[in-house]
Amino acid sequence: MKKFFLQNKTALVLLSAIVFFSASCNKSSTDADATGEEMPFQTAVKDMSLVASKTAYHQASGGGEAGYRLHFTRSGTITKLGAEMAITGTYNVSIWRTSDKQLLATVPVTVTDVNQFSYSAITPLQVLKDTSYVVSCHNPNADTNPHWLYASSPFRNIYPFTVGNVVADQLVDLVGLPVGGTTPTYPYTVYSSDQGFIGTSCDLVYVPVK
Repeated sequence: MKKFFLQNKTALVLLSAIVFFSASCNKSSTDADATGEEMPFQTAVKDMSLVASKTAYHQASGGGEAGYRLHFTRSGTITKLGAEMAITGTYNVSIWRTSDKQLLATVPVTVTDVNQFSYSAITPLQVLKDTSYVVSCHNPNADTNPHWLYASSPFRNIYPFTVGNVVADQLVDLVGLPVGGTTPTYPYTVYSSDQGFIGTSCDLVYVPVK
């Protein structure tokens, strides 16, 4: 009986170790599901069916504001705004309502790793299904501080595209802003030649209503 108990105890320990190892290996892929958080543009730039190359891109001279016009297929809450820039530093990331260009939230995001998205928390912002918004990143010196530009291959218009419950409708930007400025400015320009890129390097953390 003692031998049987020890054998089964050993088997139980081994089984527990296997389960723990499996859970540890899969933690990164299940955490987002467990919390319900969606980070659409961080996810999109890893999708090789959408983009195939990454380039540090310098905009025209001056400051710039660039981002995405988007909408949600379910109402929910935005809890963080983020950025991935080709130069470390602090950048103001904002969320706007498209209909009246109302600035809903803005927060400084400090980028310390140029190959990772960084995020800063905001006061939770309720967003509505099928309502148009813009998320954008302000670059105080867009000609010397490049942002990452991800190109589709073959190059084509990839908008609109859907990631989870977020639909990216258009890439938008605004150039020629004062150098060194930090004030968010609504980006309204849509260039048809830009719609084959995922660029501007901004993102948000969105939690849909269950």
